Amino acid sequence: MWRSKAGLIFRKVSSAINTSSTCAGTTRVQVAAIKHPNQVISAKPICLYSSAPLCVENFVNPNDSNEEHYGSYKPQIENIVTPGNFEYRDNPKKCKEYAEEDVEKVVRILKKEWEVQELEAELQTLDLNLNSKMIGQVFKTPDIESEQFVSFFRWALKQPEYVPSSGVMNAITTTICCKGRGEGLGLLRNLFREVAENHKGVVTTTALDTFIDRLWRSKREKEALEVFQQFDEFECKRGPKSYLLTFSGICMASMFDEAFAVLEEMKKAGYFPGNVGSAASKIIKELCKSKRPKEAHMIYLKLIENGTFPGIAALISLVDSLCKVAATPDVASEILGTIPSRERVNALKAYFTVIRTFCHNHQIEEAKAILSEMVEIGPRPDHATYNAVVTALCKAEEPEEAMPLLEQMSSRRLKPDVYAYNVIMASFSRAGKMQEACDVFLKAKQAFRKTSLITYKILIDGFCRSGDPKKAYQYFSELKKSGFSLNRDIYIKLISVHAIQGLDWHRAEELLREMKKKGFRPSLHTQSLVDATKKLKEEALQAEAGQVQA
Repeated sequence: MWRSKAGLIFRKVSSAINTSSTCAGTTRVQVAAIKHPNQVISAKPICLYSSAPLCVENFVNPNDSNEEHYGSYKPQIENIVTPGNFEYRDNPKKCKEYAEEDVEKVVRILKKEWEVQELEAELQTLDLNLNSKMIGQVFKTPDIESEQFVSFFRWALKQPEYVPSSGVMNAITTTICCKGRGEGLGLLRNLFREVAENHKGVVTTTALDTFIDRLWRSKREKEALEVFQQFDEFECKRGPKSYLLTFSGICMASMFDEAFAVLEEMKKAGYFPGNVGSAASKIIKELCKSKRPKEAHMIYLKLIENGTFPGIAALISLVDSLCKVAATPDVASEILGTIPSRERVNALKAYFTVIRTFCHNHQIEEAKAILSEMVEIGPRPDHATYNAVVTALCKAEEPEEAMPLLEQMSSRRLKPDVYAYNVIMASFSRAGKMQEACDVFLKAKQAFRKTSLITYKILIDGFCRSGDPKKAYQYFSELKKSGFSLNRDIYIKLISVHAIQGLDWHRAEELLREMKKKGFRPSLHTQSLVDATKKLKEEALQAEAGQVQA
């Protein structure tokens, strides 16, 4: 007989376990056996709606009739019940089948404006089946003020049949924090105190983290710090997220002394470095985006001091901000020395930014030093890095210093591009060193089957400037054979040099006709220059002829 009753109880417990997956949480079932098999085995499943996994503790097989086993067993829960008064606390079936009309009644009331006492009196008139899922559904309703939610939850806490759960506490915290209004956040903080005093374990770290995050986002730094320091009062343990949220908020508020104190606490709690690097990386990038490189630099140095590298993305943002916003490439170059060797291969952009800034500021020696460091220990410099230094040297009228860099590139299996040759040729050309420019041109022709229009234009301009129309026309003829498209500027310069320097109006007139044939429109000055040169040449010939006759 007792076995059949035990089987009935066992089936009820199994049914309770099966229905637990549909509730707003997980079900923790505890089954206790009595000391003697003549007594009926009873069970009391308890729905706690917590994050704890479903488990059965000390479950006793009802078919086991071993009296010694039952005699030695010590029940783990009190108030053993018999089948006659078998009961549920927050019954899982009731949680699943809560009345929709109950939710609708509460929502209709909460959408109206009430004084607290009037609201509680109105709620008291309703015959509600209070349970965690029903209250959770109410909290999901939009268009209800935070004050109404808090008043409703306080009223529910006063009802003897309702036992609050951490899940519901998390739900109301999320709802109010999403609204983000000042009065609601203040009420929520008071609610935390009330619940923590009367219901141990209901206020969770998750709820406090959500609240802290909203306070930081609402620029309520003082309150956020106070809540962070009150975890012990709420009997909650700070987790990694608690520290990271606080650290991030403090940094964005420029409270760096407090931020470094939080880092020290994290180290003592065993959460540092952990995920601090990724969180700090976001902070550094955000500060740089807000044009606050000095603050970002302070955080970076503190992390490095504690043995944490915030990542390449944060480093690149910081270097870029220090160079462009703070105009302190010297500080940025010091940061490059803190990059771990394994990360150097990904730091090319940071090195290039520093070199480019040094070159822009005419600090060529510093740029060359960084380039030498890259050659020795990495990262491997690319075309853009070399070209930045080559360009800076040529602008400083030191093209001779740039030539070894081309050789270095070739030795490192990095073929110099046409741009590098053009820059050096242009520098020699501006200095009037046309022979050196021609030597570089020959090297460019050896390196490339086809150079560029700009390459020829540099030589043509240089010879035109130095007053050598024959050489200029020589490279012009070679340019036409190479198949590049000619432009108006080249024709005008060649016409001018032949008309003025060489007084060769025949060549100038020929170039003028060719220019018009290709669709380029000569300026009035160019046309007049050719006509004047032709007239002068004819007058000179006539004068010579007159002298011969005389």
